[in-house]
Amino acid sequence: MKFPITFSVLLLWGGTTACDGQASTAAQRQARPASVARAGAPARPGSAASPYEVRGLLDPGINNMVAYAFKIPRGWQMHQSFQRAWNGAVPSNVIYIGLNSPDKHNSIEYLPEAGYHYVDGPQTRSMNQMAAQYGGMRDPGRLAPMPPVGYLKAVLLPQLAKTAGAQIRVTGEHTGPVENLGQGQQRATGYVDGVLPSGRKVRLAATLTSLTNNMNGEVYCSWTANTNVTQSDGDLAAIYAYNLAAQKSVVFNPAWQQQLQQLTNNGVQSNNAEAQKRMAIQKDLQDYRAKTYKEIAANRQASQDRQSEAFGDYIRGEAKYEDAATGQRVKVADGYSHVYSDRQGTTLSTNVPLDAGQVNWQELQRVETKNY
Repeated sequence: MKFPITFSVLLLWGGTTACDGQASTAAQRQARPASVARAGAPARPGSAASPYEVRGLLDPGINNMVAYAFKIPRGWQMHQSFQRAWNGAVPSNVIYIGLNSPDKHNSIEYLPEAGYHYVDGPQTRSMNQMAAQYGGMRDPGRLAPMPPVGYLKAVLLPQLAKTAGAQIRVTGEHTGPVENLGQGQQRATGYVDGVLPSGRKVRLAATLTSLTNNMNGEVYCSWTANTNVTQSDGDLAAIYAYNLAAQKSVVFNPAWQQQLQQLTNNGVQSNNAEAQKRMAIQKDLQDYRAKTYKEIAANRQASQDRQSEAFGDYIRGEAKYEDAATGQRVKVADGYSHVYSDRQGTTLSTNVPLDAGQVNWQELQRVETKNY
């Protein structure tokens, strides 16, 4: 029975992890030899003795251009999916490839690349602890780097069991040497062997590539996992050799690489422009908040000043009156029903109303405390 990993399930899983904001860029992804795929170039004349034939991966997002060519076992069937996940406007290749022998007893599957990031240090641990206390959301792309065999057991095996119902009994494992690529980069390989309930033999393999930097006591690591699944009802080692040969034979199309790089550069520029817009909006919001807080504080202080002045007037037995026509204000002794003013500014306080028009006096209005 064929290993029950469906194309849609694998693509969904790989595409989800590849969408992380800190995953590898498309330019990095396209250089991964594990991401080989499909198309249909026949073997060259005269090559009938070769156990391989050459195929090319078509990129439907760039006019079906051949992205790269590689060898597969002669006569094997192949299917591919080439999609892209987007971090804003920056693309990341999400590729799945399936190869099947004519008798359906052997198969090779290349799963979409998964990208992760991890930061560790005193400051980061403190921030993570604070976020946990306040119920912060977990970042699905945050994962500490680990050896390939550990990744296969901790991540891929449970994922396949959950999404594809694959119950694999582990029978062995192998860890390859770690390669130092320079400038903080490392590459490590390994595989896990197992058996399905049907008796079919399975080999899960992983190539992990990491980039690590140390800044101000904090360790920053971004890493990717390229995984593939080899299955056989017969000689698993021989089918796995086909797998390795396909990966080693990859030859990229420079014209496709150039267009992909241009697509990535355009995306980076677009993301930067959007980031500048968001920063400008954020600054306007901060300025508005600062202005509002300043006005609130000024109004509160002015209100307190008015209340203080009104209370002082009350203690001193004074009251503030205003000429409605000129807006001029004066303070007079409180306790009178009417206050008048003439053109020379002389005031008269009285409890007896005057005929102001006959004596050319203007009655003033008492100023309420809220209008002091």
